[in-house]
Amino acid sequence: MDYAHHAKVVFLQHLSIEKGLSYFGDTSAVEIFSLSFTNVGIDDVRKITLAAAIRPDKGDTRLIVVCAKSINFEAQQALLKILEEPPASTKFLLILPLGANLLPTVLSRLSVLARETGEDTLPVEFVEFETLSYADRLALVANKMLKKDVEWTHAMGSGLKVYLKEAKNKLPLSTLKTLTFITEELSGRGASNKMLLEELSLSLPISAEK
Repeated sequence: MDYAHHAKVVFLQHLSIEKGLSYFGDTSAVEIFSLSFTNVGIDDVRKITLAAAIRPDKGDTRLIVVCAKSINFEAQQALLKILEEPPASTKFLLILPLGANLLPTVLSRLSVLARETGEDTLPVEFVEFETLSYADRLALVANKMLKKDVEWTHAMGSGLKVYLKEAKNKLPLSTLKTLTFITEELSGRGASNKMLLEELSLSLPISAEK
């Protein structure tokens, strides 16, 4: 099953339902039901499940927005079932802080809309790219270059600049030099962009959010 269509997550520097919804896009055609927690526990998952089971009064879709500082591991295990088998009329948006510790099985069922970092925000394209395997990255680059997707290339370049601001003191020197070179050379216009993006595919550490 493709989970990305109904379960999404936004990682924010400062938790805000309004800010999280801004990344979701147009919500005019959905019925929004918001829940805010400090730490989501088992009882809270039951509340989320009950809310998801209610059909929307208006329109065809009910968006369950869960804004929380953390979700304990027991609750995450319980949340898996509703993420795997959601009602047809229900979508989910999780709004979590930077560094939220999610189980890989939960993350695999979420589509990352945005992850803020400092005053900048990583483009969605870069966030998704960062979580892919090396082989999937190379396949994606080949596809985007075949389609001459300039906007995607620009998003990758701008995302890499933001990434380096945050991670430059955590990267091995050799990796830092490679990524810095790619940042300086990646223009979105040159014939060498495919090679640069292939190098990026193999050099960029895979995000722990995979």
